[in-house]
Amino acid sequence: MQFTYSIIIPHRDSLDLIKRAITSVPDRTDIQIIVVDNSTSKLDFNNLYTKINSNILLLSSDLEKGAGHARNVGLKKAQGIWLLFLDADDFYNPGAFEKFDTYNNSDFDIVYYSLNSVYSDTLILTDRLNYNNKLVNDFLTGKCNAEDNLRYRYITPYCKLIKNSFVNKHDIQFDEVPAANDLMFSVKTGYYAHNVTADAFQAYCATVNRGSLTNTISINNSRSRFNAYIRQYKFVISIGKPDMRLQLMAEVVTSLRFGFKEFLWYISTVHKERINIFLGIERWPEVLYRYFFKRKKKDGYAVIIKQK
Repeated sequence: MQFTYSIIIPHRDSLDLIKRAITSVPDRTDIQIIVVDNSTSKLDFNNLYTKINSNILLLSSDLEKGAGHARNVGLKKAQGIWLLFLDADDFYNPGAFEKFDTYNNSDFDIVYYSLNSVYSDTLILTDRLNYNNKLVNDFLTGKCNAEDNLRYRYITPYCKLIKNSFVNKHDIQFDEVPAANDLMFSVKTGYYAHNVTADAFQAYCATVNRGSLTNTISINNSRSRFNAYIRQYKFVISIGKPDMRLQLMAEVVTSLRFGFKEFLWYISTVHKERINIFLGIERWPEVLYRYFFKRKKKDGYAVIIKQK
């Protein structure tokens, strides 16, 4: 059976949150929900909120290979016309699938949506991912280079409708790395998509959760993210889109939080990879100030900095 939507959810040790995520998906026969578990304690299917009509598939993945591997496991089983990616601690906003349905007979390969963000436990609004909304708004208002920005700088896989057929055709997968596993998937789908559009509807709610990967800063995660940025930098140059390079100077400057030795590793890496870290040099003072004087928050969600 081919479904209209295949929703891939990587899960790790967040049973209460994944129940909320699954509950936000309508109970429809044309929806395939693929939960890929890489928890320390395996997820019991009976603990999930099962639905009468939707097809829910529970898979497992290698604990050591992280969310990128989990998403790739899900991709292999996806039978939907459209791919959707949902993080276990996030959820869809009411009306999202009614909006998705309006594009079912379109010739678009990707539809980019706006989104909102809340703290996971209080549901108080945050300003996370406002940049994604700006990309959508710029596209809809016809700003210069807006389509390229949407394709190459909307670097989260969620809050998009993505045609399964061209992902399979070009064998686009997630990087199986500690952090930023989704960056090159987003960039490559943006590149290979023939027709794209955007919709201002806030279809998706991305939460801020204590101890999440995006809120935990470590040497391993920081290096992984930096290497992903380098891959993006080289890829957009190779396809003739050098203006779409991500600015790496923020990653270099903020590596100082781990000490001067780590900073030197970043400097030697950009030298070896022939990366122009002075792209965006005018923002260095702003970045230094934000990371070294304003990074501590008083809301209980301050970033967690680890040496390993």
